[in-house]
Amino acid sequence: MARKVTVIGIGTGGDGLTVRAAKAIAASDLVIGARRMLDSVDTGTAETLEEYRSKEIVEHLDSNPGFSSVSVLMSGDVGFYSGAKKLLEALKGGDYEVAVEPGISSLVYLSAMMGTSWQDAYLTSAHGRDANLVGISRCHSKVFTLLSAQDTVYAMCRQFADYGMDVTITVGQDFGLPTERLTSGKPAELLGKEFGDLCVAMIENPHPDTSNPIGIPDEEFVRGDAPMTKSEVRALSVAKLKLSDDSVVYDIGAGTGSVSIEMALVAYNGMVYSVEKEDAAADLIEVNKKKFKAPNIQVIRGLAPEAMRDLPAPTHAFIGGSSGNLKEIVQCLLSKNPDIRIVINSVTIETMAETMDVVGDLGLAEEDVTCINVSRARKLGRYHLMTAQNPVYIAVVRGR
Repeated sequence: MARKVTVIGIGTGGDGLTVRAAKAIAASDLVIGARRMLDSVDTGTAETLEEYRSKEIVEHLDSNPGFSSVSVLMSGDVGFYSGAKKLLEALKGGDYEVAVEPGISSLVYLSAMMGTSWQDAYLTSAHGRDANLVGISRCHSKVFTLLSAQDTVYAMCRQFADYGMDVTITVGQDFGLPTERLTSGKPAELLGKEFGDLCVAMIENPHPDTSNPIGIPDEEFVRGDAPMTKSEVRALSVAKLKLSDDSVVYDIGAGTGSVSIEMALVAYNGMVYSVEKEDAAADLIEVNKKKFKAPNIQVIRGLAPEAMRDLPAPTHAFIGGSSGNLKEIVQCLLSKNPDIRIVINSVTIETMAETMDVVGDLGLAEEDVTCINVSRARKLGRYHLMTAQNPVYIAVVRGR
């Protein structure tokens, strides 16, 4: 007969364990989990194994067929940033009857303690992974995140303070333990508090910006003397990239960072690498990054393609300036991701011709080439006159 393995979310452990989970543990002859989880439940007379890695758990089960009923303990709930997903995959194909018992997640527990709902919250995790909490909170009224120990709380609060975010943060710590408590306040206020080893947070923004981030008016950017892609061209270029919320994008020849800003606001769970050779322009990107609350922009100072060789593989790229290195830049992009989607802007006929040569030489898939002509109205007395902007060629290409 197949041996039974029950994957259990222990919630807060102790009296926070569900009745069904407690029954499954009581019926087990082996209970597996990290030490904290084993200590938080009554394992009775069952043998215990201190282990949390999926591969090692399955190897132990395979080499010890004498155990007929096994419980594997997971923190919180098995469906929310849990190791259960990887374990369930590892158990597939084995001679096991697998069952799953959900627990009371820290999200549900915190919301109940706060006396608030969570169906209107954006859910994420900054526990052992990067999360753009500033960018997410900019456009959501309520954000729940898993954290780790005190240092992650402080890092979160410092970033909110640095970006001038007017949010209220409620931190829940050590759920199910004697040190359990809630602490609420503004980011700067929480920097003076003490926190435990197991923390979560609810971030509340009373004035979220839910507007479409594409097409920001030019005058809202800090510009200096650096060149800037105009609003209408920027909006069409970013739209043609077809970014997702977790895209990894290069902005090559980033100028003031106006395109980087709009891409970062769209890809708020991703990253934008702004490659700019001029220090004055790179400084402006840093200023605009703070102004538009986009910490998921990393400014890369230097000339492409050399400056981008050590960057992670991109899913998309926007090329607004190549300094004569267009072919080498595209070759570098393709070496990192042969399926990359690229938008190349040209303001001169010569650059457009160079673009088409690169498309042919490198065998790129040509998806779309557009020439956009924009005229803006200006008032002259009681009349409006249209003033033409320079035409811009927008080429959309993909690797094959």
